[in-house]
Amino acid sequence: MYEEHSTYSSYQFLLSLIKAVPFLIREIQTDNSFEFTNALKSTKGRKTIFEKALETLGIIYHRIMVAHHSTTEK
Repeated sequence: MYEEHSTYSSYQFLLSLIKAVPFLIREIQTDNSFEFTNALKSTKGRKTIFEKALETLGIIYHRIMVAHHSTTEK
């Protein structure tokens, strides 16, 4: 859909989604990719344009937990 995977393209997709769906979006969940968040980068204190938009729009943001090893492996 987008040639560039960036926080800006994620932001643009969010705005398009809001216009396209006939219901209120209350929560969004993504992985920890750089096009959504800075959480795993050295700039983790700064929010991306995507995260700022969610905050401004009052949409709750969940990130998928970073992969970890289970202690109950068989």
